Amino acid sequence: MLVGPAGDVVLAARDLVAGHGGRRILDRLSAEVARDECLSVIGPSGIGKTLLLRCLAGLHRRTGGEVILDGVPLAPTVRERHAEQLRRVQLVPQNPHDSLNPRHTVAQI
Repeated sequence: MLVGPAGDVVLAARDLVAGHGGRRILDRLSAEVARDECLSVIGPSGIGKTLLLRCLAGLHRRTGGEVILDGVPLAPTVRERHAEQLRRVQLVPQNPHDSLNPRHTVAQI
């Protein structure tokens, strides 16, 4: 759940650089989401949508740029993040039925 004063940027990517096997896929990508906003990431297969989300969640190490949560830069990987940061920035796979318990609310997750 993204929390903060209305209109404030809650989650941001600044000049994000990441790739696979020496191939740069995200090249200085920047985006931000404010409280009560929704951001859609669309594009053809292989363009880096999942890589972006994995970088935001700390599941893929970025090689440049930063991810910012409520004005605080996040460590590049989940192993270096605090429990509250891990709780607030999570990745839901494309098929949520395989990974989410339907009895839980979003707040419980």
